[in-house]
Amino acid sequence: MNRRPALRRMAKLIAFFLFEIIIVAVLWQGLANFECQLTGAQGFCFFLRSLPARALALLAVWGVILLARPGILTRYFEFASDPPDRRAKWMHFAGVALLLLPLFIGLGQDLSPWFRALAAVWLTGALLASLGGLRWIAPARAWSAALRPVLPALVLISIPAFFAPEITQVFQKLWTGDATLTLVTFYLVSGLLQIVNGTVLSDPSSLVIGAGEFFVRIAPECSGVEGLALVGGFLLLYAALFRHQIRPLPYWLIVVPLALLASFVLNILRIAGLVLIGINGNPHLAVEGFHSYAGWLFFTLLALLLIWAAQSLPWLRKNPLPRERGEGMRSDWLAARMLPFIAFMVISALVMAAFPHPELGYPLKALVMAGALLFFLPALRRHDWHPALLPIFAGLVVGLGWWLGNTRDEAAGETLLAQLTLLPAPILGLWVLCRAAGTTLLVPVIEELFFRGYLQSRLSLPGPAGAVIGLMATSLLFGLLHGRILAGFLSGLVFGALMLWRGRIADPVWAHIAANGLIAVIALITRDVGLI
Repeated sequence: MNRRPALRRMAKLIAFFLFEIIIVAVLWQGLANFECQLTGAQGFCFFLRSLPARALALLAVWGVILLARPGILTRYFEFASDPPDRRAKWMHFAGVALLLLPLFIGLGQDLSPWFRALAAVWLTGALLASLGGLRWIAPARAWSAALRPVLPALVLISIPAFFAPEITQVFQKLWTGDATLTLVTFYLVSGLLQIVNGTVLSDPSSLVIGAGEFFVRIAPECSGVEGLALVGGFLLLYAALFRHQIRPLPYWLIVVPLALLASFVLNILRIAGLVLIGINGNPHLAVEGFHSYAGWLFFTLLALLLIWAAQSLPWLRKNPLPRERGEGMRSDWLAARMLPFIAFMVISALVMAAFPHPELGYPLKALVMAGALLFFLPALRRHDWHPALLPIFAGLVVGLGWWLGNTRDEAAGETLLAQLTLLPAPILGLWVLCRAAGTTLLVPVIEELFFRGYLQSRLSLPGPAGAVIGLMATSLLFGLLHGRILAGFLSGLVFGALMLWRGRIADPVWAHIAANGLIAVIALITRDVGLI
């Protein structure tokens, strides 16, 4: 039996679900307006808010179990070829919709008085999304056959992973170490912030850092001990499950110290990011969102990186696996459509937090975007990128309509122009070059790869009517991303229709390039840098 299609399908869906978890968490922290202390059910409120963190911890642990027990996949593949229930996809999306519905219904309103009523909606959404996602990956009998023999061990390991937030809180209370780690964290965060933003103030006597009206205190809980405990527990679990495969000496002398050091460094970056987000106008997101979820996201990424390293590096294994000739991630079309967009969103959030005006950091964004596309160049080369007249003409129409329908605040563009004029001539020239390349080339390719190349096909149903549903849904999300819902929706319809025209990703890409190129020319003529 050919396992590759089933394995690729599982990997694609898991990557999609991980991306979904991150998006749901970000939307909740950015749009939700309620305080757990005012709900009358503070403990249960914190439990709900930590659901994405629990899901990330479970994902990391299950990844280890999957590698440690190859028999799970063997039994899974016996039934994975069965077509999954199509209703599972809609069950999953219905659950995600229930998770997000209260945010848009009560946008901007205080949801604290209705928390108890909404809690049932959220729990139902989480349950539907989870069950639908599992059944979307494979039929129920595939899961039953794969997990039945290891179910007791799976439950035993999953329980502490699910309750990891509570376990880490207990560990913090039991932590009796001196203040050395906290002081080291304070000075490293303070030094990093002074490099990035010289206006940040720090007081070593009180361990307070901040600027303007936003200040935080580096408490013992912020010293990184929670991350060290999580990573340490994960390393012990991995060592126990793979004791017959790994070489103990390099594992304990090289991998473990490096992993703990990486956890500490990521904690420094997390706190520095928190302060930058807070002083740049979003203290609620900094304290309630970034403070909570960034640590768990970093832990999950670090855990996945450790799994990859331990499985891939020959000097860590007692019996190195023979290297198979494969295409690798750089040639993976799914990764090429998704990961550059994720990198683009992450660097955009970091730049927004780190610079007094987000657009001043555009060279950094352009560097990350270019690096992501160059990494996936082998996958991109497999497609025909020749331009066609119709997409370019359609893109020019979109660009003209976007400019004519512009209702943007002109003061924002004037503020950016005023700050740009203060830059030295070489730096200003670099900014203009990066902005032109990013706007007219990098952004169109990355956005079209994700929205039209991946998302539109993922949201489409069989048949012409299903294709229209995918087109409409993708265009709406495209409009929401760009902050101009109607203009973005209409632009998305044009780009999506071009994708349906011949099924070539190059057509919407060239249309998007033409649209952004025209807008850039208009911005240059009118000296309105805020337009792009």
